[in-house]
Amino acid sequence: VPVSDYAVAPDGRSFVVADGRRLVLGRPDDSEPRLLTDDGVIEFDPAYSPDGSLIVFGRASAEGGEGLGLWQVPVGGGDDRQIELPDELLRSPRPSPAAGAPAALLRAPRYAPDGTAVAFVDEGGRIGIVELPAARLTTTELHALGSPVWLPDSSGILVAGLEDPVDRAAAPGRDEGRVPPLDPVQAGVAADALEALRVGFLPRSGTTLEETALGEGAARIAVDEDGRIAVIRLGTAPAGAGRLEVAETRDIAPRAVAAG
Repeated sequence: VPVSDYAVAPDGRSFVVADGRRLVLGRPDDSEPRLLTDDGVIEFDPAYSPDGSLIVFGRASAEGGEGLGLWQVPVGGGDDRQIELPDELLRSPRPSPAAGAPAALLRAPRYAPDGTAVAFVDEGGRIGIVELPAARLTTTELHALGSPVWLPDSSGILVAGLEDPVDRAAAPGRDEGRVPPLDPVQAGVAADALEALRVGFLPRSGTTLEETALGEGAARIAVDEDGRIAVIRLGTAPAGAGRLEVAETRDIAPRAVAAG
């Protein structure tokens, strides 16, 4: 089946691929892939813990589609375990924007580089940071169209999204039994919405999303160990669509990276 998402271990010794329903663990030595997802559940949005020992992901019921929280499983084998979160996240998740849809999923869990917090997004337009285990919860509103990305000092996250709900009618959805990717292009977001994307910064100890100088239409964020930020400029403008740009910090406008 088509791969919609993937993650690679920090040491490069394993990787996990996802199709919106299942997670499969592989290794570059061509050893037999291992199916991680059990019957009765859907799993998605995989990532590795900072030390590479765990794979963290979102889970939902295969029967009803309701969110079942965030989970992790040891790379070397062993039982999966639910990440301990504040009761308010698990007891009453915000409803999905689609009328009649099941309870919203918790998505795109990403460990802080120091391993003591997890960032996430959900379908209800919320992004957040949870101090572990199940301690302080920081949330703010943004309809995320991408996974949160931590700064290397674990001080906060960058995330791309829109202030208003997004029409994803053209995207393969949960009614087909799988979870569509958060990536804005794969999710079928309209071109005019892509041009309005913005990247915000949520401090680990803050309560509001801060503006950045990364500009509109920026998505697919990556951050290196020195804190430099790479984005892809999306939209329809010929001079900007698909362009790779790099910024030294979130407060400095990015520059285009010359091809070749």
